[in-house]
Amino acid sequence: MSNIFTSEDRKQYSLSELEKYNGIDDECFEGSTDLVEINIPTSIEWIGDNCFKECTRLTCVNIPTSVTSIGNGCFKGCSSLVTINIPTSISEIKYESLSGCTSLVYFKIPISITSIENGCFKNCFKLKKINIPTSIKNW
Repeated sequence: MSNIFTSEDRKQYSLSELEKYNGIDDECFEGSTDLVEINIPTSIEWIGDNCFKECTRLTCVNIPTSVTSIGNGCFKGCSSLVTINIPTSISEIKYESLSGCTSLVYFKIPISITSIENGCFKNCFKLKKINIPTSIKNW
């Protein structure tokens, strides 16, 4: 993985540097065109709002069970995203989390999810199949 810049301070980081943190702040990688595949380190417990928003080259995201919260709009506008693995440690899919993921065809919702907020799959035009477990109480 090449180095990337955060949208806030344009400071250069590599994704491997995340291993020394327990969370990824709001808008941290927003708009990065260097990200193609992300394997979130197991040290990460939360991912902030709009963290990977508009990362248009991002195709695959693997999130470990150490992550218990994914922020609003986290992957919004990731137009190349094809694969995202949401762990069973997550209980809700927040507002517009996957909105505009126009390459997403299939999404499996873990049984741990009890709530899907508004606009989660808005403008996911290629989405053909969503497995919705009976655990969903609000959507």
